[in-house]
Amino acid sequence: EDHMRGGIATWQRVERVFQDIERENQLILRAAGEGIYGVNAEGKTTFVNPAAERMLGWGADELVGKAIHPIVHHTHHDGRHYPDHDCPIYAAFRDGAVHQVDGEVFWRKDGTPVWVEYTSTPIRDRGVVVGAVIVFRDVSQRREADEKLHAALAEVESLRERLELENAYLQEEIRIETNPRGIIGQSEAIQKTLRQVKLVAPTVAAAIITGDTGTGK
Repeated sequence: EDHMRGGIATWQRVERVFQDIERENQLILRAAGEGIYGVNAEGKTTFVNPAAERMLGWGADELVGKAIHPIVHHTHHDGRHYPDHDCPIYAAFRDGAVHQVDGEVFWRKDGTPVWVEYTSTPIRDRGVVVGAVIVFRDVSQRREADEKLHAALAEVESLRERLELENAYLQEEIRIETNPRGIIGQSEAIQKTLRQVKLVAPTVAAAIITGDTGTGK
């Protein structure tokens, strides 16, 4: 009976801790553009501010007193199950450390995901971690902009590679087109003759080719 009475007293004290946080910060909670909510050491919601309600579509009355991970954080963006023992929000009151996370989703009441970054900060009462306060913001637009930028950069890189290939192709075409047709040979004498031909070819001057019979004049 004494143990049960002590447990109830502890629970009531923890409740008062979160009630004090909510009461003392009421102006901030209502004015903040970030979503803010509290969870006790059982992962149950203790308070939810208006911005969190707007972003998640859940009313405070639907969340308070309930474990929040199964409601808004149960699944990764790709559909994989997100076990609550991996949850950084819950980790804050399990290891007593601040957890900052980016690149995860919370799930709205309508079943759609919202990309968020958040901080889960442990709350202590008499040196004991009794829960956490979570501050989060919707970064969906930023993420969409980043994805568009990456897509644009990939397209530019693809275009650059294509232009390099086309340039190499045109250079080869030019090389082939400027080679005298039907002349075979790689010796220095042939190359010297071809250089002389290129000098004369663009002009209207007459050229006399001399050489012994049988040299291929």
